[in-house]
Amino acid sequence: PARRIAFAPLQSNLGQEVLAGFGFPADLDSVVVYSAGEAKIRSDAALYVIGQLQSGWSALSCFRWVPRSLRDFGYKLVAANRYALLGHRTVDAKDDVALSARLLDTWTPNEAEMKSACNT
Repeated sequence: PARRIAFAPLQSNLGQEVLAGFGFPADLDSVVVYSAGEAKIRSDAALYVIGQLQSGWSALSCFRWVPRSLRDFGYKLVAANRYALLGHRTVDAKDDVALSARLLDTWTPNEAEMKSACNT
């Protein structure tokens, strides 16, 4: 999403700090998005990230009106089948450099520097 989102694995020290800081279990099986002082998980996080895309995909963020229990059910279905649905690719050296620049290992939330951080 136009380099507006940075990432950190939830299994990393930073990921575990974020989970603990927001009272989530250490083994949470979800994407976590931090923005504007709050953490979003599951479908809330996915729809937030989709809304940040600068493409037609951002229109899917309108599904926020669907009750969270239904959205989270759909999120879990997609998450469990993501490789079959979306495919899987390896990262080449060029992509690896660009992606590495967006991976966080330490982070102090500062809304002026970054709009969002996404952990998965």
